[in-house]
Amino acid sequence: MYNCVIALMRKCGIKCENHTGNIILLKKLFRENELYHIISKAKKERVDKQYYVDFEITEKGVKETIKIAQDFIIKIK
Repeated sequence: MYNCVIALMRKCGIKCENHTGNIILLKKLFRENELYHIISKAKKERVDKQYYVDFEITEKGVKETIKIAQDFIIKIK
């Protein structure tokens, strides 16, 4: 999802190499509140799972996340 947001920004001539900055630009420039909330949640989950150990991964959760990511990318395109 994040790479898709970066591609959108670059297509508009914006080069922002900061995760949070790109997410905020998505909200402010494109007024995409729904997509902003989706990618903000995904970023938080990525950080939690990368740096902490107190979580559980389930097949159902993974499938739901994949579906959310696919829908997000379609909307960005």
